[in-house]
Amino acid sequence: MTATQVKSDSSVAAQVSNGFNQAQKQAKSVFATQKELLDSLEQMNEHWFARAKSEAELANALVSKLVSARSMPDMSSVYQDWFSQRIQRYVEDSNHVLLDVQKFIQTGARLVQNGHGGTAAKV
Repeated sequence: MTATQVKSDSSVAAQVSNGFNQAQKQAKSVFATQKELLDSLEQMNEHWFARAKSEAELANALVSKLVSARSMPDMSSVYQDWFSQRIQRYVEDSNHVLLDVQKFIQTGARLVQNGHGGTAAKV
């Protein structure tokens, strides 16, 4: 084997090693982003399950208050309180949905960029 062939072989080996290291870094980045995405989905899931439980409690409270109401004005007051709470919850839910979607899209975009070899800055 000539000196040129040895130098060429070591250059190829270095390129292969460098390519492997880059692929390994990219895979780690993709896996980290996937974990972040799954963690985000788990947090969203926990939030919405807690919200569903809270909604059931609110409905039970409404029924209890309506049953104990003694007059039409009492019932109207109960409905007004319930309705104002519902409106407040709709606003909170809307804001939470927007934040969830934004986080999901940002993380998904990083996942796509990292999966294609791009180096996306963390948003």
